[in-house]
Amino acid sequence: MTKAPTWQSVRDHLMREKDRIVAEIRNYPPPIAGCDAQYQFLTERRHLVARELVRLEAAQQDGAALDEFIASSAFIDPAQAGRMRARARDR
Repeated sequence: MTKAPTWQSVRDHLMREKDRIVAEIRNYPPPIAGCDAQYQFLTERRHLVARELVRLEAAQQDGAALDEFIASSAFIDPAQAGRMRARARDR
């Protein structure tokens, strides 16, 4: 029987993604205002992952199914979902 990933494992994954994006932005060379598409992409991803963390908290409080959240998250691909399930199973 496969154990479902925990809310904490998903939160940890999203926080690692957020930290990775923030570090990439912090180490990014100064952008040219309005001209640096990669920098704009990174700042948008930072905003989106922060919103995803808020959505995770709301889903958990509302009693939503974690697997449904994982399936709908833009930050969790199928391979990552499989690894989360494997880690939960190993615990």
